[in-house]
Amino acid sequence: MKPIWYPLTVFYNASSPACAREVDALKRLEHRGRLVFVDCSAPDFDEAMLAGIVIRRADLLARIHARDAHGSWHTGIGALEAAYRAPY
Repeated sequence: MKPIWYPLTVFYNASSPACAREVDALKRLEHRGRLVFVDCSAPDFDEAMLAGIVIRRADLLARIHARDAHGSWHTGIGALEAAYRAPY
């Protein structure tokens, strides 16, 4: 497993009940500011933060993603695993 550099930005789809429940659980954990949450389904989501990368908003809405402090991307279960490791 590649190292994860925190803080970790978690890109999630709040309009998906399953995704929203998972992120709510993560938010309840004490993560000492090591997680930042971005709702990609929000009308004010700024796609400019994706400039220069191949990931698009549609990708973020379809599957949970996380970007670490060094710019490495994690998707799906890898993103969740990285987020759940933040408190430790």
